[in-house]
Amino acid sequence: MLRKLQSAVVRGMHLRARTALFAAFVTCMLAALSVVSTSGARAETSMPVQGKMVWDLTTLQITNSIGAGGNTILWGTTTVYVTGNFGGTATDSWRETLYRTGAFSLWDRMAIPTTLDGKSGTVTMLLAGRAASPGSYWTGEWVILRATDGLEGLHGVGTWWTANLGYDFSGEVHFV
Repeated sequence: MLRKLQSAVVRGMHLRARTALFAAFVTCMLAALSVVSTSGARAETSMPVQGKMVWDLTTLQITNSIGAGGNTILWGTTTVYVTGNFGGTATDSWRETLYRTGAFSLWDRMAIPTTLDGKSGTVTMLLAGRAASPGSYWTGEWVILRATDGLEGLHGVGTWWTANLGYDFSGEVHFV
């Protein structure tokens, strides 16, 4: 009964009311297209980043270690020299797991006071990575957890890998 009543109301509407209803529909569609095109514009404002990270082993400190099921988990801190788009000297806290199979995994939180695109602040990144065995290549991913001051609103993701004298990184960043 309700469906028949609603249909009758639309059919019985005056031309002016139907035109207003159609205009409201078109406005909603244009608003939806605007949102879609705005999100596309954000992707266009992203910029590529790349550089190198070198851990200063003279500042390496192991703050804790435990054995678990034949694996060893280490926690520590160190200084990291970063060059490229995120150039700066980073403070670094990390957790590395040495598996009984010989593989490694790394979880690393790095805070880099830096300048990017003429804006200064501190970028805090999370790096996660792995290596198959001692002496093998490391690969991993990074993500920006937060940024402060002039870099507030900076977001980004990328990859990192073993290179001569450190680790190379690349990715995309954008301001939100």
